[in-house]
Amino acid sequence: MAQPRTLTSPSPAMAGALLVAGAACLWGTAGVASRWIYESETATALEIGFWRMGLAAPLLLALAAIIAPRRPVEGLRPLGLTLLMGLCLAGFQAGYFSAIAATGVAMATLLAICTIPILTALMAWPVYGEAPSARVGMALLAAVIGMILVVSGSGGPELPGAAGLRLGLPMALAASFCFAVLTLAGRGLPAEQDPLWTTALSLTVAAVALAVVVMPGNWALPPNQGPTWPALAWIALMPTAVAYVLFYAGLRLVSSGTAGLLILAEPLTANILAWLLHGERLGGWGWLGAALLLAAMGLAVSRERQGRT
Repeated sequence: MAQPRTLTSPSPAMAGALLVAGAACLWGTAGVASRWIYESETATALEIGFWRMGLAAPLLLALAAIIAPRRPVEGLRPLGLTLLMGLCLAGFQAGYFSAIAATGVAMATLLAICTIPILTALMAWPVYGEAPSARVGMALLAAVIGMILVVSGSGGPELPGAAGLRLGLPMALAASFCFAVLTLAGRGLPAEQDPLWTTALSLTVAAVALAVVVMPGNWALPPNQGPTWPALAWIALMPTAVAYVLFYAGLRLVSSGTAGLLILAEPLTANILAWLLHGERLGGWGWLGAALLLAAMGLAVSRERQGRT
């Protein structure tokens, strides 16, 4: 008599990949929600970036104090890494939204988001000894081509003027660098550090940094016109609070290069949602790019299943 098949839990690497990909998909919903706020003309992109941190941080601090009331960070090195993650998160928000203002959404996405996996993979080599393999190189190439096709399929980026590019290019690359450093710092945290506390503390640091440096004195909530407050509540809760808890939990289980590649699920999700909810064109090239992005992420995950090198 045949024995019944037993269900097996996913490997730690697969679980980590699912957590990071889930976080990236949640990040992708922020663009659709932000669009509703833009249409009501109640807040700028940078103000939304500040308030998503400012609203999520106290919520997570209170939740962490209730669920995990022990000491949030043990040791100076984890504390320093957590503070660095918060500063990098603020730097990413400021750089990315400044690049959007200078070059437009599509071009800023190409310059900032598309370079994150490349920088992460290159920087992980000297920091953690994670030498990029041929499979990682193939995945990165497929991801870059796929990202270009997705953006082109949705209409393509409008080429900015020389002045816009001079400002937007360094801002976008600075944002990409900040997120790559954030990813590497998260990988360096001890396994016993609670991701809930990590998220709460890093978001608090990011909110304070943005409040003091980027938006001094301009801390009032935007007026509640139309869907502004519900959309802002969604952005603070799901693509920020929940997503970063998932991201930090997954980082300890996958390699830096894989995490960087899985982050590209964010623009993929954003473009598909824009097609579904706003009728934006994706086109044949866009769908081909989406398939390439999925293939790149599949390559990265299969590498994790075979063991990190």
